[in-house]
Amino acid sequence: MLDRIAGRPETWPPELVSSDLPVFKEEPPLDGQYESIVGRPETWPPGTFDQNPNHPPPTISALEPPSAALGDPSFTLHIKGGLFTPGSVIVWNGSDEPTTFVSWTEVTTQVNMATAEVAMAIPVAVRGANGLTGAPVMFDLQEPAGRESRRRR
Repeated sequence: MLDRIAGRPETWPPELVSSDLPVFKEEPPLDGQYESIVGRPETWPPGTFDQNPNHPPPTISALEPPSAALGDPSFTLHIKGGLFTPGSVIVWNGSDEPTTFVSWTEVTTQVNMATAEVAMAIPVAVRGANGLTGAPVMFDLQEPAGRESRRRR
């Protein structure tokens, strides 16, 4: 289903406003009107949401887990936040990582702990399909318990 709705959101039918389906609003409104598309994202026209240059960058509210110790097994990093799209890419310490889009509020990637050699704070960000990267959040790569710290700052 794909519906285009003009008007302010407060004038939309209640079933659309209360729906759990994502809604895209163009900002600023065109001629004082919002034009929105409601429906499953896979039905949206290409570039409707994720490649719009006016769309703000993704935001991160939490990393799960927020830290790991050297020598820990590899794991899936869950990034919680907002404004994620199917074209979002996780940026780990400045490098693009293979990214799985889970939802508009979660993306994931695999962290290979076999490549981790030095304890350090690692910046993690998400770049939207429109090229804008949100503010990074630090992932804490720690020394194993009981080892003297050689943390790189």
